[in-house]
Order: sequence, then C-alpha cells, then structure tokens
Amino acid sequence: MLAQQQLLMQVPAASEAVAPDRAAARALIDHVFHNFEVHRVCAALAPGNLASRRVAEKAGLQFEGRLRGVIFINGQYLDSEVFGLLRPEWQARRAATHGKA
Repeated sequence: MLAQQQLLMQVPAASEAVAPDRAAARALIDHVFHNFEVHRVCAALAPGNLASRRVAEKAGLQFEGRLRGVIFINGQYLDSEVFGLLRPEWQARRAATHGKA
C-alpha cells in the first residue's frame, strides 16, 4: 500500500531565483518518489504567490484546483491552490528526460 506523506517547502513570494528553486523542487520530488512508496506529491500554495506557482509548474506539478477558506491566518480564512504530480506522470517524465522507454 502506498503511503500518504506530507512535506512543506516554502518559496518566498518575491523570489527571483526561480531556476534554483525549480532545481531544488525537482530534486526533492525525485527524492520522495525514489525513497518513499507514495502515489502523489502535492503542493498547497497561496493563490497570490506567483513565484511558488512558477516553481511548482516548472517542477512538473499540475494545477488541480482551489480550496476555498481552508487556511485560517490572522483572523481570516484564506484560499489555497493545490498542484500535484502522480507517480506515473513522474515516471513518464523521467523516462523522457533520461531516454528510457
């Protein structure tokens, strides 16, 4: 049975170092899929955090949807956008990148 694990990676909203952040995100995703029996990796982002969104998309995660009012911070409920990558998608990307069929 595949486990469900949670891991938090935070990218500052004003980040201009998207390429290093993307490389770190890809390395983290590769590590998780290589070392843990997980079916999916996901990221929950603040809707206005465009730097984090770019990092998630460049790392191969797909936009899955918006959860309304799911986070309570400073006395108010905030939305979260969810991005995800499934193991079969990751495997296909790895095969294409490494020339394996």
